[in-house]
Amino acid sequence: MKLGEDFDKRMIDIIENQQPVKARTITLSQRLRPLYRAAAIVAIFITLGTAMQKAMQPNEYPYPSNPSGQASINAGPSVAVNDTAKVDSAKIGATISPAFLK
Repeated sequence: MKLGEDFDKRMIDIIENQQPVKARTITLSQRLRPLYRAAAIVAIFITLGTAMQKAMQPNEYPYPSNPSGQASINAGPSVAVNDTAKVDSAKIGATISPAFLK
């Protein structure tokens, strides 16, 4: 395969007629943008991993309202059965009507 007679002339014309490329200034924030994106992705993965780890761990105190691990005052049906008052108000003479008990 042979090149055409005018091939060299066309290539020289293309090379000589090129316009100079203008230099652009790049700011520091533009240079660090890939680093910001990578840091955001790492932070998302760490947050999701921590949330999954906390969700999978058995925990005695699953509710964040009691983070110190202290026993809760209303710990179940035993609170309703056990009365901490010394004197019951119903025994002092207060009568309870049968309609109230229904």
